[in-house]
Amino acid sequence: MRLPGDPPLLALGWGDVQALDHILRGYLAYLHKKGGDCTQMRVLEGLRERISMLLAAGEEGEGILLFTLPELLALKAAVQGFRQLIVRKIPASPERDGVPKLLLSLQQELTGMLSHYVN
Repeated sequence: MRLPGDPPLLALGWGDVQALDHILRGYLAYLHKKGGDCTQMRVLEGLRERISMLLAAGEEGEGILLFTLPELLALKAAVQGFRQLIVRKIPASPERDGVPKLLLSLQQELTGMLSHYVN
């Protein structure tokens, strides 16, 4: 049972964790090429490292992924940026068109989580 004031939760299945790893890998590659914000890249690289360790435990392994506020802010920006990259760089197709919708849903979920902490 969740109580008022409990930190917001983001339920992640194994596939969701793998998807976050792919999002972060792709977006970090873009930021490195573009010469993005070093602080944001450092936060995202640390988050990706923790996700990689969780994935290395295997699908049957259990783990908890707690996010700091800077990680949530950076993850929201990464999801938004990755979504924009997909729309701009990949030609429209039924497969491609579903991905930005899913990323927008994740972005909105992260925005809702952050609304508890950031005005």
